Amino acid sequence: MKKTLLFLSMLIAVSTFAQYGLKVQPGIRQSRIPSPEQQISNDGVPINNSLMDDASRKARLLKSTKGTDFITIIPIGDAANSYSYGYNNGASTIVWADNVLNTVVNTHRMTVPPNSGNLAIDISMDGGLTWEVNREIYSVQYEEYRARYPQGALYNPAGNTDPNNAYLPFFSCSLDGSNGGDWGSYTWGSASIGDPTDTTVHYITSNLAAGYARGIPTAFEMTQQGVTYMADACLESSYVSYLGNIMVWRGTWDEETTDFVYEEQLVPVECDYARYLKMAFSPDGQIGYIYWNNENFTVPNMDGRSYPLLLRTTDGGDNWDDQEIISIEVSGSDGIEGIKNWLSDEKLIEIFGELPDRDDILYDVPYFNSDITIDQWGNPHLVCSVFLSAEDPGFIIIEPETFGVFDIFSPDGGETWLAHHLGTLHTYEGVFETDYNEYNRVQVASTMDGTKMFVTWNDTQLPGIEENTSPDIFARGVDMVNYMLTQNAAGEDAPDNVTEFSDAMWQAYFQVTARYVLEDNGVYTIPITYEDMEDPFDPGQPVHYRYISDFSYSDDAFVIPGINGPAQLTGEKLKVSQNYPNPANGLTQVEICLNQAASVNFEIFDIIGNKIYETGTLTCQSGIQIISFDVASYPKGVYFYKISSGNEVVTKKMIVE
Repeated sequence: MKKTLLFLSMLIAVSTFAQYGLKVQPGIRQSRIPSPEQQISNDGVPINNSLMDDASRKARLLKSTKGTDFITIIPIGDAANSYSYGYNNGASTIVWADNVLNTVVNTHRMTVPPNSGNLAIDISMDGGLTWEVNREIYSVQYEEYRARYPQGALYNPAGNTDPNNAYLPFFSCSLDGSNGGDWGSYTWGSASIGDPTDTTVHYITSNLAAGYARGIPTAFEMTQQGVTYMADACLESSYVSYLGNIMVWRGTWDEETTDFVYEEQLVPVECDYARYLKMAFSPDGQIGYIYWNNENFTVPNMDGRSYPLLLRTTDGGDNWDDQEIISIEVSGSDGIEGIKNWLSDEKLIEIFGELPDRDDILYDVPYFNSDITIDQWGNPHLVCSVFLSAEDPGFIIIEPETFGVFDIFSPDGGETWLAHHLGTLHTYEGVFETDYNEYNRVQVASTMDGTKMFVTWNDTQLPGIEENTSPDIFARGVDMVNYMLTQNAAGEDAPDNVTEFSDAMWQAYFQVTARYVLEDNGVYTIPITYEDMEDPFDPGQPVHYRYISDFSYSDDAFVIPGINGPAQLTGEKLKVSQNYPNPANGLTQVEICLNQAASVNFEIFDIIGNKIYETGTLTCQSGIQIISFDVASYPKGVYFYKISSGNEVVTKKMIVE
């Protein structure tokens, strides 16, 4: 049986001065949000944990008891230590799946020997069933170019169906110390899938005299048209200060050199700090967003607190909307209803001692625990964790079940913002060493056509455990066309525990999910990997990567929450139009068409399935009938209208802006 970590003490910071936040009841757990300027260990040597001796460690380890495996777990590559998969949620572009090629790759550091600064890939060309592991793609030639935190994708030339003709572009930071700390250089290149000897490598170092230093990129992306992007903040030195520009690198494929050629653009971005950036592009490669959580001093009462910030391009990366930042007001009078209303009255009274006006409650979206995908219309979906703000700016409430994973999305290119709660979190932070904290690693995969997305995260839900140090992997599917969600195995409006009763139960550390899923006739397999740690108390020890090969959802798994069964878009006797206009903010109408006279019932539900309106039974003649209704008094958000006649039911989505 494997060992799993149970107990580590959580540092609880108690706020002493209320600036904007509501008064919190005594005993409610709070924590300071770590500074995004915190330096990152170069993890060059194993960590010596001086806080506890070996006997204390062993006393705090639990041998897990497993039942029947419900997923298939395949051993893949190895790395020198846990840091290969990033830090504080780190990068997300580590596992990549190409549905056309039925190929999955995992990019990571290597073990010692040959050299923990070398990079390797694990690759499967049969959809994740069999693997070639630890294939070296980068070998250190100079000590200062030891690679760290690599990211990778799959470039498939147009019209190609043979994975051997594909290439893997990779991007990494390296340890040349040119930014005044350990970091400062980038290492990048490409590797042929079919020819292990065909690789390229490039380096660039920081030049502080030129005005900025380089750090650790967390945003690396490739469009479906084969254009690569990297984004990182311009720094004064070693994370001491953000200088107001984001570096955007754009790479295009050069067939002669079988490599990507990059150009750098500096984009002025005014905000407090730009770190842990994430990036995504629409299926056509034209609309893209750079996403991070911080503050740009445009949202009322949120000084010292963080919220989503976006930079957008609508022309394939040539321009970034003239550097205009989109800031998303998640709370307050103009906040997002789906966030303001998700906690029950009972939970709010428990936290604050009384029921506050929901417009007075502030929410933080911390810089960690976030990812982004773009739907088929070019609209962004930000998957992130949302916390109640504590009394002091910079503190959040971490009482279990007061924070959760959300999809914050726009149906109209950023003009209107909505949110849906995908899952409740029980734990917040996992402390695996004095300098190595990890969070819930919220990540998102999508179908290549941008119609469905699948959100994953880590959470520890063992009774009595207050830290996220014994994690399972949780998942939830979202149909972005009709805004339907998957239910869990018990039929509840909740996520699935992917690793429950498997060999990964309570120890699916630092999970990573691919950018895209593998799709086969309405079945969506989500490529997920995690780290199997030899000793959870010592992240400096070697780790072994594990691949979950068969966790999937099918089309019939998606339902509208609170409305039984999946949405039916047409009927034999009853046809229903989309409401017009949609989005609506006043009078809107629906056309129904009957092939014979019938009784019809019309109902409206909010996004969590509460019925908010119904007409009662209407007697309609054959032909086209129009039902008009006024939504001016409805809070902005997603709604569903259901029209039923006899055994036929049609349900469709409506947006109120």
